[in-house]
Amino acid sequence: MRQVKIPKLKGQNRYWFVRAGKEAEFCRAFNNSDAVAIGHLDSLLTTQQDRKYLSADDASHYRELYKNSKSGKSKSSVSNVAGQIDRFIRDVDCRDILICPSNSGYMIGVVNSPAYLCSETLSSGESMNESLCSYQLRRDVQWSKMRSKETAPLAFARLFKNPSTIFEITKNRDLIDKWLLPLHIDEHNDIVFSCRLTQKSLISNRDSTKFSLFLDDLEAASFFISQEIEKRGEFSSEDIAKIISDGHNHVDYNFKLTTQQAFMSPGDIFTRLPSDNKLQAFIFALLISAAFQCEPVFSEETEQPKISKLVKQEVFETSRKIAQNNSFNHTKDSLGLAWRNSEEVVFASSENTFPEARPSTDTPM
Repeated sequence: MRQVKIPKLKGQNRYWFVRAGKEAEFCRAFNNSDAVAIGHLDSLLTTQQDRKYLSADDASHYRELYKNSKSGKSKSSVSNVAGQIDRFIRDVDCRDILICPSNSGYMIGVVNSPAYLCSETLSSGESMNESLCSYQLRRDVQWSKMRSKETAPLAFARLFKNPSTIFEITKNRDLIDKWLLPLHIDEHNDIVFSCRLTQKSLISNRDSTKFSLFLDDLEAASFFISQEIEKRGEFSSEDIAKIISDGHNHVDYNFKLTTQQAFMSPGDIFTRLPSDNKLQAFIFALLISAAFQCEPVFSEETEQPKISKLVKQEVFETSRKIAQNNSFNHTKDSLGLAWRNSEEVVFASSENTFPEARPSTDTPM
């Protein structure tokens, strides 16, 4: 089994969409330089800037400076750009998440510094088709690998009709988290699972129904196993047989798993298990991971129930038997179900300390 990390999200990060130039021409320069930059102040900066960190006072100063320099221009247009300057300096924060579109996909990054001014050119590091970016208003960013546009949820593209260089998309946090992390614990302590349905031909209703019933069986199994562990600290192979025979008709269980489907072949299937019982949620995460030949590794922030390696092995065996009983491998192949790649770098907890913002000493003319 390959290991997959399951992060615990705190819901404190904000999410931003940022463009790398008018036609995404600076994506590689951003990635190679571990930075993001916008050019809204460039015409106002007349001296060389050497990584001068900016404060909230600087945000107000540059916002008003930009407005005053654009007298006679459309007030709405000027206010929009001035607001983006203020947003980039004041509102974006360390550990916030950036999504930057390219012509072929999306770069995902985590902000690692306050805003600053710097005149050094950002380079893509390529000898051919070099794209140099001279935008001076910047932040440091840890970028991850490019994610294909084909992997993004269908609703994702509609989020980005806003023509601004940078704007907030935190209200779409739930959708973005599902896209970036196939299995995670959200800020409400719910277990959230998503998988990609890659089948491009007509989808069999029977296969779709069988997958839903399989998830029901895993949920019922997680309930039964958690009961046995709470009572006895373990469960045996006899318990496994009982789980399989009871299946989703278990009389003592009220199903809580919810599903959201968004696909036109290919597409996405999202499921959520509320955290009424933390042990059950933990067991469900083990069961669904094992069904896709994965072993979950929980983040340090997650309060994990104390269960033995033997019990964990029995959980994996339970998943295997339920999968076999439901012909899950056939269903998985028919629907083209795929486990998403996790964007670990974005949500990894960090103890890094960042430089404190200090007012710049140069006053642009």
